[in-house]
Amino acid sequence: MQKNRKLFSTAIVTLLLLSIVASAAPAFAQVDVFTVNPTTATGTVGSALLLTYTHASYGGQVIVYWETQAGTILNQAYADGAGTAAIWVIIPAGAAGPHSIVARDISTGSTATTTFTITPKITLTPNHGLAGDSVTVTGSGFTAFSTLASLMF
Repeated sequence: MQKNRKLFSTAIVTLLLLSIVASAAPAFAQVDVFTVNPTTATGTVGSALLLTYTHASYGGQVIVYWETQAGTILNQAYADGAGTAAIWVIIPAGAAGPHSIVARDISTGSTATTTFTITPKITLTPNHGLAGDSVTVTGSGFTAFSTLASLMF
C-alpha cells in the first residue's frame, strides 16, 4: 500500500511538472513577425500596388505610410481574424529610385517596411496623330533637372 501511495505521489508531481513546462513552452516558441509583401517591387508614379500584411493583430487597424510614419498616409485597412490584411495603394509622386513603404499595426505598434523603386515614365498626349499635330510630353519619376537625351517621332 505504501508503495502505491509513493507511486501515485510521484505520478502527480510528474504531471504537475509537465504542465508547468508545457505552459512555459509558448514563451520560447518562435514569435510571428508582422510582415508586408508587395505584389511588385518596381513601377511608375501613379501605379496601383497591392500590399499583403501577415501577423497583424487580429481585427487590428493597419496604416500604410510613404517613406516614414511621419510621411503621407497611403491607405489603411483592418486585419481579419487570421491577422492578414490586403491593402491597395497608389504610388505618389517621387523621384526615380528606391522608396520605403511602412506599415504600422496600430494595436501593437509593430511596423513592417518594404522598398518600392520608382521608374521614370514619359507619356505622350495624344498617343497618335497626323503630321503637324501638337503633342504634349509629360514625365514623372525623374529627378530635378533631369535631361532627356533625345525624343524621336
